[in-house]
Parts: sequence; structure tokens; C-alpha cells
Amino acid sequence: VQARSDEEKRRAQDKVRKLLAESSTAQLKLKEAEARHARERSGLAQLMKMRPPHYWTHDTGKGQSLVNNTRFMGKLVQEWIRHAVDRNHACSRSCSSVGPGPSKLQHAKVTKVQRIEILTSWDIYQARKRALAHQIAEFEKQGIRLPLLKTKTHQPNLPDMELDANVNELFLFHGTSTLEVGMTIAEQGMDHRVAADTGLYGAGSYFADWSCKSAQYTDRPPSGTHVFLLCRVLM
Repeated sequence: VQARSDEEKRRAQDKVRKLLAESSTAQLKLKEAEARHARERSGLAQLMKMRPPHYWTHDTGKGQSLVNNTRFMGKLVQEWIRHAVDRNHACSRSCSSVGPGPSKLQHAKVTKVQRIEILTSWDIYQARKRALAHQIAEFEKQGIRLPLLKTKTHQPNLPDMELDANVNELFLFHGTSTLEVGMTIAEQGMDHRVAADTGLYGAGSYFADWSCKSAQYTDRPPSGTHVFLLCRVLM
């Protein structure tokens, strides 16, 4: 009787262990499925972010395009240039003023705005953005949290042009010497390899949140029009 009782007890214990193992396996599979679905959702979200903005009008499969956007963005960009001025005139003292000074920029008039719609440039930018986000995530795993940058001038509230603060994405000015140079940069992108090495920090692509600072690197052509690039920048 005792042997049969012990055998039944062992069978009951084995059954309980089997049920627990099956339950653990089911929970593990459930967690794996949830993690897989989360990765798929995250991947889809990343894919949506990588795609060109919905407001692009150009058939991106054809390569390059500069779209006249003066009607929708002219006044907004104009107000931004006027207000993104160092009213203490520090940018005028920092180096010799070539372009229009702060006082003139406070009354600047934007004559034309063109949006750059080049798929290859957008893809390269998004790839580097993902790489930077990955690097920041690796730092955070080590307990290192990178500070978020703040500009001295306000960032404009551009419709449908969201910025990612997690990778210090900003809108910054870049002044160019001529319209031809600006068009070349627009079509081919920034390339520090062809930059002059006379900059304060050597050869590279320079940006500023002050319009008056970028204006110092523009030349005044016979038409009197200065050329700015308004760029997405990862810091």
C-alpha cells in the first residue's frame, strides 16, 4: 500500500512539473511573439520615418528636383530669418562682416523658397540618423546619457517637418557665396572634402542658428539677393 501511495505521489509530482514546464514554455513563446511583434511594429515605424515626407511633390524615382515652395513657406522663413538674429551683435564682432548685418536682416525680404527633393540625399541622411540613434542607445546602456542641445534662437514650427530631439536634430542656416554654389550643394549635398581649410575648426560643413552668422558667408550679387540653405542637421 505504501509503495503504491509513493508511486501515485511521484506521478502527481511529475504531472505538476510537466504542467509547469509547459506553462513556462507557453509563457516564453508568448513573450517571444510579443517581442517579435514589437520589433515588427518598430521596424514599420522606422520604415515610415525613412520614407520621403508626404508633402514631397516630385516623383522621387526620377532623381532630383527643386520645388518652388515660396507660396507656403516664404513668409514663415522670412520671419524666422528676421528673428534668428543676435540682437547683441556678437556675430558682427566675431569676424569681419561680409554679408548683411543683424540690423538689415531684421528687415530681410525672402524672394524665393525652393524645397530640395532628392531621394538619394534623403536616404543617406536617414541612414546616418539611424546609425546615430543606435550609437546613443549603446551609450545609454552603459549609463552615459548625452545632453540634448538647445539653440540660442527658437526652432521654427514648420508644418509636417517634425524634428527628432533624441538625436539632436535641428534646423540650421548655411550661407553660400553664390546661387550657383547653393544649387550645387542642393543637388549634390554637403561634402566636407571640397571645403576650404580656412574655417575656424578646419575644413568642414558649418551651420548656425543665427541667420546673421550665416549671412557673413554670403556674397551680394548684382541682384542684391543673398543665398541661404535651411538644413536638417544631426548634432
